[in-house]
Amino acid sequence: MKLKGFTKKEVKQETNKKVYLFYTDFLLKKGRPPSLQDISDNFGFTRERSRQILERMSEEGYLLKEGKGNKVKYKPDWINKN
Repeated sequence: MKLKGFTKKEVKQETNKKVYLFYTDFLLKKGRPPSLQDISDNFGFTRERSRQILERMSEEGYLLKEGKGNKVKYKPDWINKN
């Protein structure tokens, strides 16, 4: 499927990149990770869509996932590196 000259995969990759940059900028500026609502408000997604994107980024190795259920937290993969 093509969307305005881009494949669906390319659109997902670009969305992931934008969310990742927002996530890391927010973390560095505010000292805490953005909530699902923060991401939703910035990009116009639902909170569920924001969660799905963070989950996918975790599966791809861009974010580390900690916790389970309602206590899940994500952080960039570089946060623990010295």
